[in-house]
Amino acid sequence: MERDFLSHYYTQGIIGTVLLVGPYVILLLVCIVGMLLSFKKITMRNTFMLLGVGLAICSAWFTGNVLDGLVVTLILGTIAGQLLRGVYCKNETCSAEN
Repeated sequence: MERDFLSHYYTQGIIGTVLLVGPYVILLLVCIVGMLLSFKKITMRNTFMLLGVGLAICSAWFTGNVLDGLVVTLILGTIAGQLLRGVYCKNETCSAEN
């Protein structure tokens, strides 16, 4: 099985790999830290979205061409945006429940 990060390295180089895959890894780490610092933000919704982003990154590590597709990138970006909104939204009006 080929690894997605390795195929990105060969096709785009180190800078392209960091620009394509790096934001997802950084976002995952930032949201984990944000959820651990504020225990109110550890909800079922945020936890499942965090697991979804993490599983997408892990599947990109073990299989090839996962992050190359536009549909996968759009879905992962939408889920990551909702995760950031759930973890770092401070006021009541920007929550998804309203």
